[in-house]
Amino acid sequence: MKLRAAIYVRVSTMEQAEEGYSISAQTEKLKSYANAKDYQVVKVFTDPGYSGAKLERPGLQNMIKSIESKEIDVVLVYKLDRLSRSQKNTLFLIEDVFLKNQVQFTSMQESFDTSTSFGRAMIGILSVFAQLERDAITERMQMGAKERAKAGMWRGGPQSRLPFGYRYIDGVLLVDDYEAMIVKYMYTEFIKGTPLTKIQSKVAAKFPVKETLIYPSIMKNILQNNIYIGKIKYAGETYEGLHEHILDTETYDKAQQLWEHRNTNKKKYFESKYLLSGILYCGHCGGKMASTGAGLLKSGERVTDYICYSKKGTPSHMVVDRNCPSKRHRVNRLDPKIVELLKTITFEEMQKDNSFTDNTITIKSEIESLDTKISKLLDLYQDGLVPIDVLNDRISKLNDDKELLQETLISQKKQIHPEEIAKNIQTAKDFDWANSDSAAKRAMVRALINKVELTNEDMKIEWNI
Repeated sequence: MKLRAAIYVRVSTMEQAEEGYSISAQTEKLKSYANAKDYQVVKVFTDPGYSGAKLERPGLQNMIKSIESKEIDVVLVYKLDRLSRSQKNTLFLIEDVFLKNQVQFTSMQESFDTSTSFGRAMIGILSVFAQLERDAITERMQMGAKERAKAGMWRGGPQSRLPFGYRYIDGVLLVDDYEAMIVKYMYTEFIKGTPLTKIQSKVAAKFPVKETLIYPSIMKNILQNNIYIGKIKYAGETYEGLHEHILDTETYDKAQQLWEHRNTNKKKYFESKYLLSGILYCGHCGGKMASTGAGLLKSGERVTDYICYSKKGTPSHMVVDRNCPSKRHRVNRLDPKIVELLKTITFEEMQKDNSFTDNTITIKSEIESLDTKISKLLDLYQDGLVPIDVLNDRISKLNDDKELLQETLISQKKQIHPEEIAKNIQTAKDFDWANSDSAAKRAMVRALINKVELTNEDMKIEWNI
């Protein structure tokens, strides 16, 4: 009885044009090999454009299912690296998938056959060297990027994510005059105390061509990036760059001092005796709300209101919309309402009420996609299809994109386990609200609430879940 053979072919998009590497070329050679061995080819599995570094490939996964269903007796590949470029994954497939299911594995080009003990040993040795080659490439790329940074050169290339305000020509960062104007304008507005959201709208109005390029997260990066005073950063170290400055040191330092001042001032909100100071936002204009005196009652009691900074009018850098229609809200009515809510809220109600979206899953998926693209590029380089300079440029851009996504991921609010949430909910129910001091009350509120958005008619809460 003939052995049932499955042919597995993996090929990158660029390899399609290479003689001997295309899907059809590999398949025909393997069919001829199977015929010579008197095998019956029952299935052909292909993975066009997939990296050999990971096992998440549709063709490979379908083949594994067929193996586990006892539909295959032998697996044929043209070359070992078509199966996998990872030592760990190669040995896993051979030992835990093929041999475990009494399936032989043959690599045609290397003449390795797992039906013999010698063949199994040689495949293990070859996969070690394939892994070493891949690791060496990665290490050389990292070393090259560091040496470029030490020499004051931009670590990427023309296809990498360039710092806003610069172009890359003949290996050198050159100032883009139009974008440089935007950078200078942003620093000027920021030093004047203009909030990022207001700077965004001003940039969109003054420089409409670049409207889609400027977001608060990007502006924050621009306003803290020392590349504009001639520095190059790499792996936590800072080096003197060869490129032209866009800003003078005095302007840059003023902006950094303002960042420090703003970060310090954030702590002052926690010194307030009012429960929602620092986490209360206007649902009409999006600006923050503050506590302010509202006079005295006949009894002599001092009255305090929460008011939108836009409505208050000062300080100017906190004003988002001077025509904001928001009204004042009495602290002595809103704070007790929050306390009563915390005494009765359940985890299920938090999940139902929470109207704010967390895009952590999407970001992680995008990061995984970038990792896959990097692995594909390494495959192409190992196969001699991509020169090292192109490889460096493309991977530098992908790494920049990945770094930006990772920073965004870190900035997402910290996820709390359900057990911890349940504990905080119970603590709030048992908490001595009547006799505790203001600091303890605020800490209790912030353990469960991240943000409160208030309109004239409604209140939305972003829970810490």
